[in-house]
Amino acid sequence: MRIKHYGRFFMSMLILALALSAIGMMVYRTWYLKETAYEVNFDTLNIDKTYQAVIFRRETLVRSNVGGTAAYATEEGSRIKRGEKVMEIQSDGQTASALESSEALTSVKIDEMLTVDIENLNKEIEALDSLIHQEAALQNFERVGELKQDLMLKLDKKMKLLDDKSLLRKGASSFKQAYVGSLEAVEGELVEFFSQDTGIVSYKSDALEQTLTIENLYTIDYQKLFSETDVTLRDLTTELVAPGSIVYRLVDPSTWFIAAQILKEEIDLYEKDKVLDVEFEGKKIVGSVADVFENGGNGILVVKINELHPDFYTKRFVDTRIIRENFQGLKVRKSSIVTLDNVTGVFVLDIDHRALFRPVKILGYNEDFAIVKDGYLSVEVDGALARVKTLEARNLVLIDPAGVKPGDKFEQR
Repeated sequence: MRIKHYGRFFMSMLILALALSAIGMMVYRTWYLKETAYEVNFDTLNIDKTYQAVIFRRETLVRSNVGGTAAYATEEGSRIKRGEKVMEIQSDGQTASALESSEALTSVKIDEMLTVDIENLNKEIEALDSLIHQEAALQNFERVGELKQDLMLKLDKKMKLLDDKSLLRKGASSFKQAYVGSLEAVEGELVEFFSQDTGIVSYKSDALEQTLTIENLYTIDYQKLFSETDVTLRDLTTELVAPGSIVYRLVDPSTWFIAAQILKEEIDLYEKDKVLDVEFEGKKIVGSVADVFENGGNGILVVKINELHPDFYTKRFVDTRIIRENFQGLKVRKSSIVTLDNVTGVFVLDIDHRALFRPVKILGYNEDFAIVKDGYLSVEVDGALARVKTLEARNLVLIDPAGVKPGDKFEQR
């Protein structure tokens, strides 16, 4: 009987010890480490940011070969088919052929915006390559990693500038001019204008149509574009049309683009063909990532859109809200992420409360948090790829690892 009594006693003590251990670990995680570390778990994250952006369209400027009194058959913003009547002019006998020069297309100096070229890009690439070797000789390997990322972005941009078959340059030119009306029209003759294609008719122009073409997308200096370009919409409707002048625009509504200026560090967040929500002027539409590249120390996110927005054919510069939904993985604080030996990662605490460095792959982030991959990663070790352990659910991650080294111990307080 005494043996059974002691057996029950020891079993009770074991259960009590396990319970106290669990409670102690919970108290440790909840109280002792609450200002030092936190437990990571699976979650989702949306990127929701507003950027300066510019709209690129496929459009045709229609000029009149004849002068005279105008009457308009189609309203601003109307969507028309090929062959539909747009307007008519009662000829005054003057034609564009009788003039020395037509009305200037734009007051903007195009060359001032198209400042990126292969020669300058090659100089930047050479300078970066030289700087990488200098920093490597000084064993500043973290700096070497940053410079290599910059170099890859420059090389990527060079490839796009040289590639005439790139996604954004496929097909016919995005900008056209068309001269309509008989050059032989006599005074009093009624000259009718019929649409040469399907599209949206607009009687407004911002004089940027020839500059902001899809073909020029990679060569534009976006910082200068956003900071120095003053957009004024000019009304093209007039009672008396001068020969050679622009009388309307025809805009292709099927495909258009928004180029948003993002941070260079955000370039990796936007994968090609990923679907995004785009919102400006109070209207949300859906687009997809056409491209993303470096420009003047920033990133440019190009979003392809195949649906109508009521303001896309008249607006040029817009504050655009970009929403990238549902990054899924382990959620960590951005303050936890550090770079060690050119590898991005976080510090976790092991069972002995010692700091261990774990490399991470960032899937997405916002101002405060990041979503990272769990399980294992392939990283370069001594020139070869190795499979290494990364974060797991319920790992304890240091909130602020500044100055922390692998093996540092964090005592209970």
